[in-house]
Amino acid sequence: MRVRFAGSGDAFGSGGRWQTCIHLAADRQVLLVDCGATSLVALKAQGLDPNAVGAVAVTHLHGDHFGGLPFLILDGQFSHRSAPLLVAGPPGIRARLAAAMETLFPGSSRAHRRFPVQVTELATDGTPTGLGAASVRGWEVDHACGAPPLALRVELGGVSFAYSGDTQWTPALAEAARGADLFAVEAYTFDRPIRYHLDYQTLRAPRRTPRGTGRAHPHVCRHAQQTRRRRTARSLRRHGHRHLTPQTPAGSRWVRRPQLILASASHGVAGHCRRRGYRGNTVDLYGADRPSLSWRPRWQRR
Repeated sequence: MRVRFAGSGDAFGSGGRWQTCIHLAADRQVLLVDCGATSLVALKAQGLDPNAVGAVAVTHLHGDHFGGLPFLILDGQFSHRSAPLLVAGPPGIRARLAAAMETLFPGSSRAHRRFPVQVTELATDGTPTGLGAASVRGWEVDHACGAPPLALRVELGGVSFAYSGDTQWTPALAEAARGADLFAVEAYTFDRPIRYHLDYQTLRAPRRTPRGTGRAHPHVCRHAQQTRRRRTARSLRRHGHRHLTPQTPAGSRWVRRPQLILASASHGVAGHCRRRGYRGNTVDLYGADRPSLSWRPRWQRR
């Protein structure tokens, strides 16, 4: 499975970053985990074909995590898409998606298209649901959004990817991470607790986790563990980042040492991105017969 963080910014475009959109590709299927309002732009800017997306799994029903679906659907309609689009998300997603489409483009939810949009509501207790070639599980987490928010685990191509979505700490995260090859976790701030969100220091705090928990991968940079707390906090204040993301200014020392990745493969490339253009970050996950994690920034793969 190839995991690409096409977008992982906040709802307010801090630092000019795109909203959450995690692009998974394996076994000739492309699946998005979350589709924030800017996702269609992010995909096209990074040379990723929106019509290749066969499925979208949504963690919760805030606009920066599902608001891009109406644009993705209409883009398919006007670009002569014919393949079905599968959408899965928390209970209530079917009605909320229809309402969003009617609000943004009146009549669009009832328009005739060459391709079907199939919407599935996920269980909140980890029960698996088929989504094309993928299997998706959801666990209810703690984030106020008008519908049950979920942490997701996607199994595709013989490997699994898990994502916390937006949440404060909850034992459900340990369940979502159990057996995952890669677990991406949101971090709102470095050390200041924010209700319904996680911070880096909370993620670092020791706690017992169940056997079988996969590689932890919080959305925070390894650089933060190698520099003084004051320097990192100053950088966060200066740039106003919420979800620490690929554009987070974390310094190039960490980027040049990807073998040190313990916490994140999606941060610390801002210095290079400003010079070379942001392309997103990629994590390659392999089955048991190959190394489990291979990562390098896009600009290093030229």
